[in-house]
Amino acid sequence: MRAVIVAAVSSAEQASEEKDSIPGQLAACRQTCQQRGWTVADEVSIPGHSRDYNWLHEIIRDCEGYGQWVQLVESDAVDLVVCRDYDRLWRTDALRAQGTALCREHRVQVFSLNQPVEPVRPDLLASGSDSHLVMEAMSGIISEMENRARARRMMAGKRARITKRGLAVFGGNVPYGYKRGPNGNFELVPEELHWLRWIFERRAHDHWGYKRIGRKLTRLGVSPPGLSPQHKQGRCSHHGIWHRNTLRGIFRNPFYIGHVRWDGAYNENGKHPRAIDDDLWETAQRVTRQHVVYGKQGALLGTHTLAGLVRCSYHLSTHGTRCTSNWQRAEPVHAFVLAAVKRVALDPEAFLEYRQTQRDDASTQARVDGVNKSLQALQHRWERWNRAFEIGAISLNEMLEHRQRILRQTAALKAERAELASLQESSTIIVAGLQGLQQVVDLLDDMTDQELNRAYLGLIARVLLGRGQDPNIIWL
Repeated sequence: MRAVIVAAVSSAEQASEEKDSIPGQLAACRQTCQQRGWTVADEVSIPGHSRDYNWLHEIIRDCEGYGQWVQLVESDAVDLVVCRDYDRLWRTDALRAQGTALCREHRVQVFSLNQPVEPVRPDLLASGSDSHLVMEAMSGIISEMENRARARRMMAGKRARITKRGLAVFGGNVPYGYKRGPNGNFELVPEELHWLRWIFERRAHDHWGYKRIGRKLTRLGVSPPGLSPQHKQGRCSHHGIWHRNTLRGIFRNPFYIGHVRWDGAYNENGKHPRAIDDDLWETAQRVTRQHVVYGKQGALLGTHTLAGLVRCSYHLSTHGTRCTSNWQRAEPVHAFVLAAVKRVALDPEAFLEYRQTQRDDASTQARVDGVNKSLQALQHRWERWNRAFEIGAISLNEMLEHRQRILRQTAALKAERAELASLQESSTIIVAGLQGLQQVVDLLDDMTDQELNRAYLGLIARVLLGRGQDPNIIWL
């Protein structure tokens, strides 16, 4: 059979890269033709043109190479079009339909190296065989598979661009403070770089919040990223206003310290120039972590002084998600707790008396007994629902819903019982903690966050937050 080989890439940059080069495609197609005994009538190269068209006549008009293989088909000079993938010929269903219709009219078949459908002899096509219809149907099915494979290859290429070469992956958007150079590399914009460092300094040194920084920049008339000449209009902000989401994105973007990331790929050695030094970046990140505390079970994990202590005063320990309605700034809460701990250390006897009255508001043992009774009642309730299911009174779905609800309630009660048990056992612990704290009370202001956190955990059960209220410290 007579074959025309078609090799194509979508851009001139791809044509120069070895991984997807025109010569590589041609060589692979020649080898296949030689192995199968096909005669190569011609070779067509399309070095850098999109096949994302809907109309055949438009791509023929815009791309000389594409028109070349179409002309070979129309002149009945070939029996077979050979390519590496079907997407070398078309990228849309509309263009595929017109291309395959043209080939069918002239009894020409299409063979893809990576998705091979065995062609039939030309005489069988001429005799009215339906084999060509099978080929067209398979071509449509494989086209979708090919699109997905192409997307996977593109994703893998972008990850490799980051992990192996340290090059950033962006679309039309460029981080604030940068612009694309003539070779596609990233360059710093001096005017934006000044304000970028100003933003980080206000956060790191003055502990300004997002809103305060945004209001100041807006009043000063500094253009936000969406309005800068180096960025696409309207990307992040509108009407010249700095929004908090814009600033949050800036503080979370490690691109400014020379790192590149995309879709799980990460490289700390990016090829672009750094805009922010490590010390300023780390200080700003630490302030961000400590800037706001929320009433949440297990909130503020990590190195914060109040890690593991903060709760919402309304939801208490049963609230497992962040309660954004009862938040307070971290610094005043920390100052309140530190002052309370100092008072405790300086007058431990008065503290022990206060602690006893706090715990006597509701007898701990009575609360434990109440929790145990509630657990027994939940067990009896589950047994009743289980019997109802066994006799067919409720459906399986209803039984499972009851089971899930009872399990959630049981877990909450068991957590409360464990906390009460720790309160009962904490008397000797609190006395030992006060004795140790008296010796270092003068050093509290100089302690690290981790050291203060350990001291707090030895004295405090939880810190309850309510908006517009002073923190309520529950002592061990």
